[in-house]
Amino acid sequence: MKNTFVSDLEFENQYNSIPVRSKDKTGDIENIECPNLPEGYSFISAKDIGERNIINIFDTPMPVFADKTIHYPGQIVGILVGMDKQILKELESQVIINFKKSKTPTSELSFENEKNNFFDFPIIARKTLSYGEPEKYFDVLDNVIYSTMNFENRYHYRPEPSSVRIVYRPEKNIDVYIATQWSGKVASIISEVLSLPMKNINIIPTNIAENMNSLIWFPILLATQVAVASYITKKTIALDFSRKEDYLYTTVTPSVIIQHKSVLSGLEKILALDVSIILDAGAFNPLIEIMLTQIIATATGIYNIPNIHIEATAIQTNKRPTDCFSGWGEHYVTASLEKHINELTTKLQLSPVQWRLENMYHNRIRIADKIIMSGNYGFEKLLKAACNTSDFNRKYHAYKLLNNNKQTCQHENPRGIGIAMGLQYNGSQILIEQGITYTVEMTMTTEGKLLIKTSSNSTVMEKTLKGIISKKLNIEENSIMFDNEITAKTDGINTIGATLSFILPLINKCCAAIERQRFRKPLPITVSRTYKPTQKIAWEKESFSGNPFISETPGVCIVELELNLTVYEIMIKGIWLSCSPGTAVPKNSIINDLKKNIATALSGTFVECSALLENFSKYKIINTQQTPDINVYIVNDETDIQKQKGIDNLAENLLPAAYISALNQILVNTENTVDVIPISPKSIFETIKSKNIKNEVIDEDNIHSK
Repeated sequence: MKNTFVSDLEFENQYNSIPVRSKDKTGDIENIECPNLPEGYSFISAKDIGERNIINIFDTPMPVFADKTIHYPGQIVGILVGMDKQILKELESQVIINFKKSKTPTSELSFENEKNNFFDFPIIARKTLSYGEPEKYFDVLDNVIYSTMNFENRYHYRPEPSSVRIVYRPEKNIDVYIATQWSGKVASIISEVLSLPMKNINIIPTNIAENMNSLIWFPILLATQVAVASYITKKTIALDFSRKEDYLYTTVTPSVIIQHKSVLSGLEKILALDVSIILDAGAFNPLIEIMLTQIIATATGIYNIPNIHIEATAIQTNKRPTDCFSGWGEHYVTASLEKHINELTTKLQLSPVQWRLENMYHNRIRIADKIIMSGNYGFEKLLKAACNTSDFNRKYHAYKLLNNNKQTCQHENPRGIGIAMGLQYNGSQILIEQGITYTVEMTMTTEGKLLIKTSSNSTVMEKTLKGIISKKLNIEENSIMFDNEITAKTDGINTIGATLSFILPLINKCCAAIERQRFRKPLPITVSRTYKPTQKIAWEKESFSGNPFISETPGVCIVELELNLTVYEIMIKGIWLSCSPGTAVPKNSIINDLKKNIATALSGTFVECSALLENFSKYKIINTQQTPDINVYIVNDETDIQKQKGIDNLAENLLPAAYISALNQILVNTENTVDVIPISPKSIFETIKSKNIKNEVIDEDNIHSK
């Protein structure tokens, strides 16, 4: 089933379903008026499950169906079930939700206007990290540098819109077909809501495709809603979102505002850094505590800064729920920090490469004397690979000179080049501290086949794992099988990073154990290993200290852009990325994956519009013509032999900062900088328009992003 999309499945006596929702309003519900239903049609809502209508994910309560309050536009109040889709659509249009008091939500957050709207919303989570005396330096020194970066909501485009199949069996057993990264939680939540034993709930994971981290918690809610309808009506039920419904009513990434303030000692070192982060979590985000912890732990990146104050605040609004997309939120602070450093070095006329080398940790990272990371990342080699192949140093200084001298509009198309470097953080021990477990069980059967039970349900990763196991145990890949049913009952959250950081080491241990026993004991042989952090690398939640990650993947990204002054198109002239991902996975596979990830990061940086409700008709993703030649260089250190580190989030961490810095180098003579991701044609137009060029007329309709 892992190669099958849910929407392709059809079962005998399958009924259809349509969610009933408040499409554009929030507020307290007076009542719900449902039309007279034809025979064989049902409306299932909160009243059908009573007190079991509330579920908890990471201690975040939320209703299965909206009952007393609509918290956000699009929240489901119930599900209509019947055979004919057209009749269901007609019935859904006749359902009326009456409000005691309602409103259409709007909120625009900014540091400048936070007194007007930021404190109007409840704070649901806040994390801070302070070390040294940062305020002391901000009070006495005047060379303070500010920068701001805004990240708008981003929709999770996947090959298949959200779909569920629930097969009801007379023995009060249900089969759940859904694309999910957390099968074990789907089973446990449905078990709680229906008061069914876990053994009666069979989760069959389907094709999750290349979804980043967008299928962690929302599929749990959706599967539970349809499972309730199936169990009460005793029918097999299908629910399929259209692409428009998926765009309008599923989760998006949070909107985030980050402000950096730094003060330097002369032109050499950052003496103090202050980072303020506001994150709009929407109506619900069960992952918010994990995200804020990871954001705080990674906010200073690889740089040795003696005095820091970092504060991350999440607010709850009546906008749509949010979740992760890339990693657990660290890409926000990594990209904004690198943008801040690029603006700092530009303002002070410093080399962005040399400054980074002089201010980074060269050995073990120890942030605020609490947070420990391995260090020794070999950035010198990575910078050399990326800078030499892109000719970064020559282009950077040449473009700076040419762009600074342009007082009026010239015929030549200006160019800019930007750089960013940093880490992908692999194997979040913050998750382990939250109670997530990863286990691998292997059985060598009497037929010489190998049966594996674990939380990985990605066909791409399973193929990679099979290749590794085949070499270790000297068996054919077609003799290795992953047990889908048992896999679904495990608790681990299935991400590529988790597979490489937790599952792969456990598989290596199981292979070693089987190798020791296979010629000494009769078959079948079963071995099991569970990840347990050692005291040396454990993370302490209460003290906010220790090693938050299993490993880190270093990388450098360079982007070169050109602005066409005739039609104001941004052309990507080149992308270069160097990294040290380890050697357990074949090099060609890593390069291909990185190129796909770079294209995804590009799409989110300058193609995809903000996921606002009214913008579906304008929504688009990157196409092949917008993807330039991408140059990837693998630079592994001797210590990386047989190690594997994640690469799935690296481009999202680095590319936006490199891209926006290249663009701002082009726009150096304007009064403003581009500070918003995604970068829209309008934001480029507004920045260019601020340039003081006499007799120049700029037509907004001619400005495009290419």
